[in-house]
Amino acid sequence: MATRVNTKFVLILTAAVLGAVGTIGLVAVLKNRGDTTRHIKAGEQLLAIKDYEGALKEFTRAVGKERSNMEYLRLLEQALLNIRPETQDRAFQLHSLRINVFRRKAQYRPQDPEAHLSLLRELHRDARYINQADQWQPVAEAADDMWQQIAPGDPKRIYARLYRGLANMRIIGQLSEEEVAEAVDDLRAFLDAVPHHDLGWASLADARLSRANQLRDDGNTRRALEMFDEADETRRRARVAVPMGPEVARMDAHHLALKSFDEEQEVSEEELSKAVDRMVELVGPTQDPQLINEAANILRLMWRLQGVPRAVEMLQQYLQEHPEEHFHRRTLADLQYATGNLDEAYEAARTLVDARPVQVSLLSRLQHQLRTQAASQIVDIEFRRWQGADDADKDAQLKRIETARDQLASLVADPEKEPSLFRAEGKIAFAKEDYQAAAASFERHLKLSGREEFEILMLAAHSL
Repeated sequence: MATRVNTKFVLILTAAVLGAVGTIGLVAVLKNRGDTTRHIKAGEQLLAIKDYEGALKEFTRAVGKERSNMEYLRLLEQALLNIRPETQDRAFQLHSLRINVFRRKAQYRPQDPEAHLSLLRELHRDARYINQADQWQPVAEAADDMWQQIAPGDPKRIYARLYRGLANMRIIGQLSEEEVAEAVDDLRAFLDAVPHHDLGWASLADARLSRANQLRDDGNTRRALEMFDEADETRRRARVAVPMGPEVARMDAHHLALKSFDEEQEVSEEELSKAVDRMVELVGPTQDPQLINEAANILRLMWRLQGVPRAVEMLQQYLQEHPEEHFHRRTLADLQYATGNLDEAYEAARTLVDARPVQVSLLSRLQHQLRTQAASQIVDIEFRRWQGADDADKDAQLKRIETARDQLASLVADPEKEPSLFRAEGKIAFAKEDYQAAAASFERHLKLSGREEFEILMLAAHSL
């Protein structure tokens, strides 16, 4: 005979079990929240005493428990941006974390256009400095995400097409014909919506010029000439649409500078001079680091228009206001060295080598590389001083080259793979008249660097 089930007992038991489970869940939630609060309080206390590494660890634990909490992300970012990483590996790690903070904000606020634009501006700024394909691809991908996630009626959604278009045009060599057309359409659609946008117009003109050069390189001469005409027309329209735009002024001077070196195109000295004057006038006051650096590199091409002294002046003025912008200081040292101003070049390079670590940024990630380059340049400066020294001073100057070489070696992780160290060894051997050793070192330098530098080629030839 079947046993009769006590329904009332089952219901009571079920309720008790569910209540127990619910209580356990509530306790777990409260415990997690308590742990998070503990980490936040500890992090804030560490912030107050400027222990930024310690604060970062606490805030990272809190964010790990509440990933979408924007206030916790803000605190994490506050600690992060105050850290001055001592090693290249740590700088790389923290800069990656900084980018991930921007990604996290866009991930957990997918319909907030400013969250996406903050990420895009950061990625664009970094890509513009490094200007390599693997840096532009994340910009295009983040722009795609913004376009897909922001509501169609939002007026800021169109900015996704600006960043996607300009990023894709920077990797034009990897694009199909259809993808190139889509990139140009992105920029044109953006300008239809925002008709007086400085970066937008400059990017469209740059895109057309890049396309023209690609067609010419591919042997499609007729289509390339048509595209060069379109690039010129876009450049003229850009000047009308944004007459006081520093981005357009940079683009205008750059395009004309390139035309002046192209035998197949013509540009008058007067037109080029006016464009360069306008760029200097509009870019200098912006204090925009990317624009300043790009303008300086354009000016260094304009020897006959006193471009290098003007680039030096622009960089010096910028560095007075931003002394830790060592990317620009590196460019300044190069310009001073190229024009024979060895004392000024030495001062710029020495400042960079001796500089304390900068706060977390792309620059902190690049600082070790910039220091190594500056240390290598100090070797070059001391060698050039040796070349111009009197016979009585040659030995003392050789010791200075060796001291500079030793400092360079102290910054190099793998001496067998560092071309600048072989360059330094070659110059020391050359100064000691050990030409066989000099030739071997220069050969190793050229093989590792992959660059044929005129100075090294001449020294190598003299060593044979």
